[in-house]
Amino acid sequence: MILDESHTCKRAKKMAGLGYFRDPSTGRYLWGHEFLTLGFWFRGLFLPVVLSMYWPKKNVPRGRRFRTVDELTAEMIENLQAPAGLRVAVLFDAFFLNQTVLRAVRRRNWSWVSVVGANRDVFLGCGSPAGGHGRKSKIRVYRRTCWREGFWPIIIGASGRREQNWGAPARNVRLSKVGAVRVVFCRAGSHQTPLALVSPTGAARQLVEQYAQRWSVELFLKESKQLLGIGHYQTRPPAGVERHLQLVSCAHFPLTHVRLLQTARARAKANRSRLARQSLSSAQARLRYLLLCDIQQIAARKARSPRALERSIGLLKAA
Repeated sequence: MILDESHTCKRAKKMAGLGYFRDPSTGRYLWGHEFLTLGFWFRGLFLPVVLSMYWPKKNVPRGRRFRTVDELTAEMIENLQAPAGLRVAVLFDAFFLNQTVLRAVRRRNWSWVSVVGANRDVFLGCGSPAGGHGRKSKIRVYRRTCWREGFWPIIIGASGRREQNWGAPARNVRLSKVGAVRVVFCRAGSHQTPLALVSPTGAARQLVEQYAQRWSVELFLKESKQLLGIGHYQTRPPAGVERHLQLVSCAHFPLTHVRLLQTARARAKANRSRLARQSLSSAQARLRYLLLCDIQQIAARKARSPRALERSIGLLKAA
């Protein structure tokens, strides 16, 4: 299960729930809306389950209750109805690595994998940081120490293909405000700064492979903004904004179904992995073609004039 947050920029002034939000990629503050998404990773694709709006404290719409991002995230996790029998691992970034979110994950008896910031305090040794035992350090300092001791290639399967990463062995430490975790430092390229992945349990290769699946939610947000118009709403009532997010999520499911159908038709494993990474725009074109075929079959059974039917089909193809 993957958790992430995103923003939509707006120029409106009277729309409900507007506020300033910090863009983590640029560090700038943007005016618009913020929403959270929660879904499952399946065959290299992201399946959105919950899309929830965050209403800022200074601009809470009437009839809505203010909740912090952490409280809203914890509520989404606790209310999610996961299929029975699944061993769920929640993937999120350093923004959600806090006691409120982790408490909700532990109530569901789920595992979790997260990246940790470079300024986070880490305690080395077997003692408890509350009791003053254990050597205190920073993640960025401890990362340099572990990287000097040695690292080796880690081959993982990500998005249907094999990728090579470089990682240091997993170590048991205590993280501030989290507790006992296993930390793994890894990087995909030689010029990248190694990421610090933390989880309660797991080997180095398992943590790297699980966190690599989080890239699917980034692709979902990018495709939703560019091709599905997740931010193209101009309604003032908060119910209209929430309804628009749900409609975009519903529109994403038939496109995912089309991509999985083409994957199932491929017999070879190489073809399945290649088709699983098919772009959303090609899936949209395929879905339009399937709808046109259905319309043509329905019209052929009810049309009285073949010439009028042919002309109508030509106009539909041109559109």
